[in-house]
Amino acid sequence: MSLWVRLILVVLLVLVQYQLWLGHDGLLHRQQLNARLHETIQNNEALAARNAAAAAEIEELRRGGEALEAVARGALNYLRPDEVLLTLPSAQTNAPSP
Repeated sequence: MSLWVRLILVVLLVLVQYQLWLGHDGLLHRQQLNARLHETIQNNEALAARNAAAAAEIEELRRGGEALEAVARGALNYLRPDEVLLTLPSAQTNAPSP
């Protein structure tokens, strides 16, 4: 083979390798997409777990009973008719020393 033919074949080989490794649909781009895919899957699994917990809490609140009372007492400060709420002042940090 002549020198020109070998040179053209080498150039073509380099171009094909460039497309394979660094091109738009090359292996590096595929690895980046796989990493993003795994990140998205993990994020979706975390969100699905959070949704399941919220759905369980909603179902518990729909059934009423202790869960509804606990939310009302904790978040809304509801009291039973026979209860008294005592609030204590918080400790002051700027109180004078004796």
